[in-house]
Amino acid sequence: MNVKRYCCLLLVSAITLPAFAASEIFSESAGMLKTGNVSVFGKSTADEAVLSLRNKAELAGADYFRVNRLTTPGDSSRWSANAVLYKNS
Repeated sequence: MNVKRYCCLLLVSAITLPAFAASEIFSESAGMLKTGNVSVFGKSTADEAVLSLRNKAELAGADYFRVNRLTTPGDSSRWSANAVLYKNS
């Protein structure tokens, strides 16, 4: 269920965010340079966590980011997430 929710929220956020923001990718791509990692915690929804990762990626100057962890405790109270940052080579 969390995967379906995450995919729907991700689709909505991808459509509504400006084109100049860092773009999320779903697998490592050849020709991109890994530039770092970012993480967030204490977010109230999965969408908010991904949006926060996107903002951090943009502030870090990344062209792309890949979410490699999106989780919440068993009571679904607060979301945390990690992402890897990439730049075009």
